[in-house]
Amino acid sequence: MGADPRGLRGAAKDVQHVQGIPLANGNGDLGTSPEVTDQKIWFNGAGDDSHETFCLNRVRPPRESWQSSRGGDFCKTARKPYDLAVTAALCYLASVTDPISHTVSSDGHGRDFLDGLAETRRALPRYANILDIPRGILQRDRWCMPWVSCREESGFDVKFCVDGKGYIEHLETGDWYCFETHLALAQFLDKTKEVKFPRRHKVRFGAYVDDVGNVEPNIYNAYGSFDAARHKRIATAQAFALAPLFDSRYTPDVANHLQKPPAYVRPGEMPEPATRHYSFDELLKALA
Repeated sequence: MGADPRGLRGAAKDVQHVQGIPLANGNGDLGTSPEVTDQKIWFNGAGDDSHETFCLNRVRPPRESWQSSRGGDFCKTARKPYDLAVTAALCYLASVTDPISHTVSSDGHGRDFLDGLAETRRALPRYANILDIPRGILQRDRWCMPWVSCREESGFDVKFCVDGKGYIEHLETGDWYCFETHLALAQFLDKTKEVKFPRRHKVRFGAYVDDVGNVEPNIYNAYGSFDAARHKRIATAQAFALAPLFDSRYTPDVANHLQKPPAYVRPGEMPEPATRHYSFDELLKALA
């Protein structure tokens, strides 16, 4: 995986002996130590402060039959003290080691990595100028509620951004159509959300049949039973609604709306929204 175990050993020792947070082997057994070898990096919290194992294979293992890719793993810490060592390790791995050898993602935000970043910079001062929060996490922090379900097969993606604007990405060209406000994007989605199809659609599960009808009340947040055919018709409807935004025949001022979102957002750069709206319908009601 390209990770230098010496750096991780240094960070782990600092977490334990300077910060006073006990670490153990991957099982969390009391009286044990993290395993940082040429083969793997394997540790946990100690005893009751353990949760899921942090494991990084330095020699990529063979792909199991149930895996779509090989060598991946995940670790939930439940915010227990050893989370500091996990986030420090991820900052190190994403900044110092070969970036092609691995990717880092998280359910958390960049702010959840600040303590880990500070820890690894303190423990490894020679890398302090290059250590950072994993870039993928800072990129994900660009987006906020409300979330829109836009199928990849449509060729587009829809995002509400923390900069207060709304963006639609053309996946093939990489262009972004920008709405100046969240409200403007929500109004566009509300105008195009309902689609009527010429035929009814039935989703079958063995002997059970669910007639979902010929109307999709909201193609951006559809409910009910699904199969490949229904997913396809929703994707087609989304493409039909979104493609004209990038076509000057239908949107004459499209050039004025082509604007890329921020490449990434660092913790504290953008204000937290005062209210979180779970759907664009909820946002419309709140701002009406």
